[in-house]
Amino acid sequence: CTGATTIPETSVGNYSEAIDITKAAYDDDNLDVTFAAGTPVTFEITKKPVTITVNGSGDSKVYNGSAQTSGTTVTPSSEDKLFDVSKFSYTGATTITKTNAGSYSEAIDITKAAYADTNLNVTFVAGTPATFEITEKSVVITINGSSDSKVYN
Repeated sequence: CTGATTIPETSVGNYSEAIDITKAAYDDDNLDVTFAAGTPVTFEITKKPVTITVNGSGDSKVYNGSAQTSGTTVTPSSEDKLFDVSKFSYTGATTITKTNAGSYSEAIDITKAAYADTNLNVTFVAGTPATFEITEKSVVITINGSSDSKVYN
């Protein structure tokens, strides 16, 4: 056989290619050889497993007596070379709104993460939560004494 079958597909799926018997040859003058195409060549491209970790960012503000909203976001990361951040989306909460001084966090909801590439089998992992710290406001209170006088009696 002198022919090779190449399937040029690059996406996930099942593919087959019929045998091209015109490329077959058998060199023996004592035989009258006839070629018949048998089972086609089959090829399957499966989804590549990829893990994406979704991390929240941190933010801090100084207490001001009013409700304040963090500017936190989520950031995806993966060690896989096929990972493309532009294909990632997240519809979960990324901001935290609080009034009083303190430390607050919002867990990453991986059910709100999506990745637009049907050739990958993506597993999302919740990384660090989004954090928001409202620090105490420094206040200086000056206490002044008053003067008074009284006549001795």
